[in-house]
Amino acid sequence: MSSLLIRRLSVSATKLAKHFRISIRAAVILFFLFATVVTASVAVSLQYFFSKKLAAESTLQIYEKTAKNIQTRIDDIDKSASYTVKLLSQTISLSNLSQITADKRQLLADALLTNSLSSSLHIGFNNGDYYEISNLKISPALRRNLEATTEDSWVVSKVSGQGKSRKKTVQYYDDNFKLRTTVTEPTKFDPRNRPWFLNSSSEKVHKSSPHLFQITQIAGNTYSIKLAKNNTVIALDITRAALDKFLKKQVDDTSTEIYLYQKNGELIASNNVLSQKDTLPAPPAFEMTDEQKELVKGIPYLLVSNETDWAPINFSASGTPYGYAVDTLNYISQMTGIKIHYVNGSSWRVMAEMFFNRDLDVLQPLFDEPTRRLFGRLTAPFLDVTYGILTAKSSERIDNLDGLKGKKVAIPEGWLLASKLEEQLPETQIIQVSNVRGMFDAVETGKADAAIDTMAVLTYTVKQFFIDDVNITPVRNFDDVELPTQLHFMLHRSDEKLTALFNEALSKLGPEYIEAMDDKWLRSNRERNYQLGAVPYQKLLQMAQHDLPSGLNIIDIGDKSYFVYMKVFSLYNDKTDILAILAPVDTIFASAISRVKTSILLSALALLCLLPLSWLLANPFVGPVRRLAEESRKITQRDYTNVTKVSTKIIELKGLVNSMMDMSKSIQKHEKAQQDLLDAMIKVIAQAIDDKSPHTAGHCERVPELAFMLMHEVEKSESGSFKNFHFNSPEEWREFQVAAWLHDCGKITTPEHIIDKGTKLESLYNRIHEIRMRFEVLWRDAEIEFLLSKLSSDNPDVDEEKPLLVKQQKQRQLQDDFAFIARANIGGEFMSDEDIARLEQLSKRTWQRFFDDRQGLSHIELNRYNAQAQPLPATEYLLADKKEHIIERVNGTEFDEKFGIKMTVPESLYNLGELYNLSIKKGTLTAEDRFKINEHIISTIKMLESLPLPKELQRVPRYASTHHETALGTGYPRQLMGNELSIPERVMVLADIYEALTAADRPYKKAMPISQALSILNEMKETGHIDPEVFKLFLKSGVYLQYAKRFLPAQQIDKVDVSQYLNDD
Repeated sequence: MSSLLIRRLSVSATKLAKHFRISIRAAVILFFLFATVVTASVAVSLQYFFSKKLAAESTLQIYEKTAKNIQTRIDDIDKSASYTVKLLSQTISLSNLSQITADKRQLLADALLTNSLSSSLHIGFNNGDYYEISNLKISPALRRNLEATTEDSWVVSKVSGQGKSRKKTVQYYDDNFKLRTTVTEPTKFDPRNRPWFLNSSSEKVHKSSPHLFQITQIAGNTYSIKLAKNNTVIALDITRAALDKFLKKQVDDTSTEIYLYQKNGELIASNNVLSQKDTLPAPPAFEMTDEQKELVKGIPYLLVSNETDWAPINFSASGTPYGYAVDTLNYISQMTGIKIHYVNGSSWRVMAEMFFNRDLDVLQPLFDEPTRRLFGRLTAPFLDVTYGILTAKSSERIDNLDGLKGKKVAIPEGWLLASKLEEQLPETQIIQVSNVRGMFDAVETGKADAAIDTMAVLTYTVKQFFIDDVNITPVRNFDDVELPTQLHFMLHRSDEKLTALFNEALSKLGPEYIEAMDDKWLRSNRERNYQLGAVPYQKLLQMAQHDLPSGLNIIDIGDKSYFVYMKVFSLYNDKTDILAILAPVDTIFASAISRVKTSILLSALALLCLLPLSWLLANPFVGPVRRLAEESRKITQRDYTNVTKVSTKIIELKGLVNSMMDMSKSIQKHEKAQQDLLDAMIKVIAQAIDDKSPHTAGHCERVPELAFMLMHEVEKSESGSFKNFHFNSPEEWREFQVAAWLHDCGKITTPEHIIDKGTKLESLYNRIHEIRMRFEVLWRDAEIEFLLSKLSSDNPDVDEEKPLLVKQQKQRQLQDDFAFIARANIGGEFMSDEDIARLEQLSKRTWQRFFDDRQGLSHIELNRYNAQAQPLPATEYLLADKKEHIIERVNGTEFDEKFGIKMTVPESLYNLGELYNLSIKKGTLTAEDRFKINEHIISTIKMLESLPLPKELQRVPRYASTHHETALGTGYPRQLMGNELSIPERVMVLADIYEALTAADRPYKKAMPISQALSILNEMKETGHIDPEVFKLFLKSGVYLQYAKRFLPAQQIDKVDVSQYLNDD
């Protein structure tokens, strides 16, 4: 058993040795490289592994530290803000605005300075008075919104008074509290309606959710506490931007992203807050009347409601207003100059109460309803909406309101839809939820069977929070239930003129603006808008719904991999918030990869330093072998004349040298024989094509000869584009010659009767004979009618001359009509519309056929006839286009895209219709005939592209197939433009045309003298059909005359002054 195994191993080793050869130098170098590379690879791999592990551990430590810092910072913010308002509540006792003295103002300012993230400190009194002090150094946006200058450091706002006498006083101070200026304006602001006032308590500090600070119009959180003695509320504002700025400082690179968000995906803060790129057009021009300008002048600003979660129509993201309605109001603001202050952070019901109490100027957006008109004025509608029904994925879709009967339907609290459905669909059980997201939660958890809202809101929410377990179905049938579909803004009833101004401004927002806002908010292509106020990655949201993974994990987002670290966070006194830190894996491993690259580079440098030693050891053996390889390369490139004998002292190599020299001579001899054989076969093919038809005999010989004559002149020319052109080798010349000889090889597939078609009715024979025979029948009919009339007439008084005259007149007309048809058949003259009309009139004449026209036909021809034979005698038209005249295509007409063929293919293969053919306006060819002739070039392409041509003949198919192209791009088969044709191809175009014009063997024309041929070529040059440079060289070189003397009879060679075609030189 063991001996058998040894023999098999020995045989395998012997076979391997036969196929494996290596030089001494290569063996030395390869062994050295192998050992070095293996050692270096192991070292580098270990380094890479441990570097990645170290990088991941280091990143985890950094992220844990960052998370701790963020938690500590947030705790510090909460503690500092809470401590500040608590301390102030215990330090000062205020019951009215007048008690705030300069000393207390300084105390409030010091309190702001101790908290670097606090922007404003405000006090709301139980009687509605209000005091606010703002530190302008906190934020440029704060300075801009309060219209302060760079000299100002503090702004103090005071609100007091009741009704129309209620005023807001704004005082601007420098850093030393020196008053710069004071601005007083009417206001409707009442702190008692703000969430921070309403939700405050004397027992503990209340922290609000993100909202827009009404006076400063900056987003953030408010910490508030109520004084137990007099219900005065002290509040401190912490801007959202300050927290975002702090998060940005936690990482050094822009690729690391930090997100603080709730489990439902709502974003709290981030170092990578997405800004919305405004793509809306500038507002339209709007001219106001003097009365309107006075009205606007008296309005310092309008307080406008802003909902928190009715995206994309009206919502806020971290306190910042967004949405279709907000953009519309901003347009009105820009057009009229009216400032708008948005109020958010409260529910729709609270906003409505504020409006009814005149604490808001504009309530928006809302649907029209008769009872609402009692409380305010509605503007013209600014948006039409459609409704959708939300159902669970596992439930059946509902697309009509009748389908809601008996269902539990979730609708946000206080919305008009609830009362409408209760009124018109009493069987429906309405479940009121707090907001839009509450509708989705109710449907997802099964608390509600369905929910209804606008399609825009439902689809936006699904994409914003990556919700995939619900169906949204458009309402297609309202079933007599009336639901409003237009949204309006509501102003107070006393604001009639302001409402009119709003309507006039809305009317200016034409289709351009509506289209832009629709594209921004209502169409799904604005993916960036869906991320406003929400965590931007679905996987982060999905991970938050389950137990958070520990440590550092890798997730795929799009086509990139990220390290992600997640931790449950405490932001609003609970444990439902999430901190996520993520960074691209390649960024984390960048340093490790960089060190590995450095190690590889150093190893490679060391290897290179040692290579010369191994190289020198193999020099005596490698030199001759390399020279042999060089000589072998010359043989491969067929450079036989430069092959030299290599000198060597090594016997084995000397034998190899002699063998290579013998091989070179043998290959050279064999190649010459192959070339001679190929050339002979090419000429045989060309001769066969010429012999196929006596009318094109010699074409395949004359065109190449003319092309060769002209190409020789091109290579000698130093003018224009010819200056830098020449064939680089004899192989390139031969490539052009082979293509020229094969330029019409496809004509071998063209039927002879098409090539030789000299008359319109000619197919395999001239069918004018059939037409003439029908005229003979009509002639005999006239004779018979005359004789019958004489036999039947017994009345001696009848004029016997009249029938004779009728017969003679008919026969004269027949002679004239046939002569007309015979002339039309020749195709030498252009057929006018009158001629064609006469043909159609003649075709309606009839004759009687008494014999079956199916007898004697092949089964293939019979297939073209109608299934049912005509009863005899049959009435036939003098000229007819019959079904049997149509020969359908058998093969498909789809061309391989790589050929680039652009030719219109007629529906039928042939149309032998008599009237159809005789009606050809010019020449003798129908569209089908013309395509069949032109199709020869497609056959040429297919034939030549299918040949395994060597590299030096690769352009043969291209050269051979472009001689019917024009410089205008109107040629065939590819409709190439002049700049797409090479110089050899342009030469072939002219050679083919000149040969065709002067040829004497065409059935459809007479041979032209060279003067006429040159005149036509000049016209073709002027119209851009041929290359002007090639034509000029054709004339200047005298090739046109050399060709004529060689191939044309003397009577065609007339005198021509070529200078008339060269005047533009």
